[in-house]
Amino acid sequence: MVRLLVALLVAIASGLLISGFVNNVSLIFGGMGRPENYVGAVLSPALLFGLWFLARMTALRIATYATHFGQSNRSTTYRTTLTITIVLAALVAIVGIADTKDGARPTISGSALQSELRGNLAPAAGSPVVVSTIRCPVSKDYGDGDVARCTASTGTGSAAVFLVTVMRDGGEWRYTIDVE
Repeated sequence: MVRLLVALLVAIASGLLISGFVNNVSLIFGGMGRPENYVGAVLSPALLFGLWFLARMTALRIATYATHFGQSNRSTTYRTTLTITIVLAALVAIVGIADTKDGARPTISGSALQSELRGNLAPAAGSPVVVSTIRCPVSKDYGDGDVARCTASTGTGSAAVFLVTVMRDGGEWRYTIDVE
């Protein structure tokens, strides 16, 4: 029972680490990587190695314990524990990768949207809007079809409100902007 519990815990953690690694790497190579994706891609293998080292040591201890009390052969118990762990980890990883691929959609962060608008917009002729003051909600990520409510200061001290619709077109972000 202990062997199965340890195998299950290690398998779940390993599967999640593997699926996270695959997801981070696919975002990086897909051109949509953020700093946290790079960190995750580097840290996941290190954490996975540490986890498997602990799993191996635990399997050895379980095998020694089982042998000491005459419950089974040490090498058989060790191999069985690691085999169960590997199979379960593979299943969790496959489910995790499939889940992240199905639910993943390209997004742009609010801060990146804000930066793009500031860098790529020019004030309309006769408009009092100060483009460098554009502010979008930075705590949200926007995907295809989402609308961001952004504001900008005007030279007169008031604020203009823009409704920015985010669209993905051939791997590029496009925007339509309406003034509220």
